[in-house]
Amino acid sequence: MKYSEFPYRRITVESQKEAMEGWLTRFQGAESAQDQISIIKEADDAIREYSSYQSIASLNFNKNIHDEDAKAEKEYYDSIGPDIQEIYNKLDKAVDSSTFKDELRDKWGDTYLKNIEMDLKTFDPKIKEMLRQETELRNEYTKMIGGAKIEFDGETHNLAGLNPFHLDKDRDVRKRSYAARFGWFEENADAFDQLYDKLVKLRHKIATTLGYDNFTELGYLRM
Repeated sequence: MKYSEFPYRRITVESQKEAMEGWLTRFQGAESAQDQISIIKEADDAIREYSSYQSIASLNFNKNIHDEDAKAEKEYYDSIGPDIQEIYNKLDKAVDSSTFKDELRDKWGDTYLKNIEMDLKTFDPKIKEMLRQETELRNEYTKMIGGAKIEFDGETHNLAGLNPFHLDKDRDVRKRSYAARFGWFEENADAFDQLYDKLVKLRHKIATTLGYDNFTELGYLRM
């Protein structure tokens, strides 16, 4: 299947909330590990579908940051990301406290449960707005990189457009193309520094809100 043929649609927060309410009710009332396993599989299928559409929206935007339709879809999925995370966080909590935890470990291995434990350590509903801000800052970086306009040999290139010149057989062409690249970064150093400063401060705030001393430990858990 070609990339252009992949299905795409918007997943709504409301539909995921409704589905999760049903899964949680069934999960908490399950009388066997197999019942809980079936519910987890249903939820996993749903989050995989969401992740697929979210990835398509992100890829389409990264292909052309000037496409307004692609931008709108990227912004939509960025805006609901923390809400979706909050919804599935509820199932993670239910799995973590399941009376059939040993059976779930036998089914999927210890790594599955450890990943859930790490997810629970990296999220809390009170950081949702900060997560949105973090995404906005990352998107700003993407737009800065993708929107680069660099003059080289009478033509305007973006950063990717300079790559062929970096590999040119002519040493002088390679040298000048790298000078053009690094010159652009130097010209925009202040903007990058400001963006980085905002991101560092925001991530520190996220970490301390979650109970960590700084972002370092949280960063490892996120990996």
